[in-house]
Amino acid sequence: MWYKQAQEYGSMAIRFILGTSGSGKTRWCIDAIAEALRQSDDRPLVFLVPEQATFQVERAILSCRGIAGYNRLHILSFNRLQFWLCKTDPSEELSRLGRQMLVRQALSMCSGRLTLLGDSAASAGMAAATAELIGRLHEDNCDPDYLADVARRILDKDPASLSGRKFADIAVVFKTYIELLSRPECDFINPDAVLTQARMHVKDSPFLNQARLWVDGFSGFTLQQRDVLFEMLSVCSEASIALCLDPQALDLNATDAAQLDPSSLFAPTERTYVDLLTILRHQKMPMDEPIILSQHPRFNTAAALAQIEHHFFAAGTPRPVSSRGAITLRGCNDARGEAFFVAGTIRRLVREGRYRYRDLAVIVPQMDLYAHYLTAALEHYHIPFFLDRPQTLHYHPLIELLTAALTAIQDDFSLPRMTALLKVELNGLDFRDADLLDNVCRAFGIGPADWRSEQPWQFGNTVGLDETERIHRIRKQLFDPLHRLSQELAGTISASQCC
Repeated sequence: MWYKQAQEYGSMAIRFILGTSGSGKTRWCIDAIAEALRQSDDRPLVFLVPEQATFQVERAILSCRGIAGYNRLHILSFNRLQFWLCKTDPSEELSRLGRQMLVRQALSMCSGRLTLLGDSAASAGMAAATAELIGRLHEDNCDPDYLADVARRILDKDPASLSGRKFADIAVVFKTYIELLSRPECDFINPDAVLTQARMHVKDSPFLNQARLWVDGFSGFTLQQRDVLFEMLSVCSEASIALCLDPQALDLNATDAAQLDPSSLFAPTERTYVDLLTILRHQKMPMDEPIILSQHPRFNTAAALAQIEHHFFAAGTPRPVSSRGAITLRGCNDARGEAFFVAGTIRRLVREGRYRYRDLAVIVPQMDLYAHYLTAALEHYHIPFFLDRPQTLHYHPLIELLTAALTAIQDDFSLPRMTALLKVELNGLDFRDADLLDNVCRAFGIGPADWRSEQPWQFGNTVGLDETERIHRIRKQLFDPLHRLSQELAGTISASQCC
């Protein structure tokens, strides 16, 4: 095992495990953890990985020989870590839309004090953009006072500076946002600040005190995450940090980030390594020599893949090797042809029993271009799949119903709004009844007073009595719940304030 091959390095407080893709960094960590679980040592074990890797790592450790279960190992992401440290209820955290609503309120409250952004405070998209910016500021541990100080220094040099005025405005909005969250009547937790709060609880945490720590799967850390990580390093008995980079292309003792090649394939991870190394030396934390993994066990049975991994971004022409069928190049006419070729190949491989669906992945350069074709092709072959792309809720039937209902109420049941509600899939009406009511509304110009009337609509001799009673029943079925909702919302908050 890779862990046993590296045991000669001994056990020190902090070490780096360095190697390129496929060199066995994750395997090294898993084998080290499995070996620690087999020992009688009572120290807690912590494996810090990205959120999406936690389940996969749990399965990998449980598949190790002699590991039927564990109770002193914690496999954590930063989200799970902050939960265990702060014991917050996720249901009490402010959602993304909730943050945007609160930022919109902050913009409205302080618009008169904004020297540059005041005119655009109520513009479309301003709340969402500002909420995202505030989240980034939290990640970088910036507070309103720091921003105000930056703005002051810029404006002292150039009173007309647009940058200075923008920093000053952002500081005002940021401070107002935090004040709104701090009000006693606000029962929500600011999720952007929870990780900063969690850092204060690290030293008092029993599962981190004198623990053995492994960190893997990160190419970089936000300032919030980095501060929490170093707080953990200060209380753990030893730590191993795995980073994906080429040790041969980097001076592992250098701490000058200016000497790094920004165009390097591993530039983000190299910058992370230099930053961590600089802070570790500045804080005089005990360190061991890094463990260099130069072999590539992932490609033991695929020399062609190893050739691509090693030479794809390198200059010059490498010595050719035979792919032996491991790599196939296929030309297709368009994206649709590519999608159906891939789907057909996946179906064939699974039918032959060589793979399971979960063993296969499709990587594309632009998801927006390929998503529609891949969805059609995979569904055509009845292949279960997960598309790694955020799905907007804007066109979800429930969201359409809520939007149409609130808009109709806000616009006092006007003809365009009510006909739009009749076309929503979840309006509670049979589609034939909805079509009939829609035609009647358009033909007779039904307005707000008509909807509020308790009497059946009168159409003269153009509509029979039976049809009039049917229209009245359909109208009541649609309007009565909407009218009750309108009465309950009256005097509380307008729909525009919810956006």
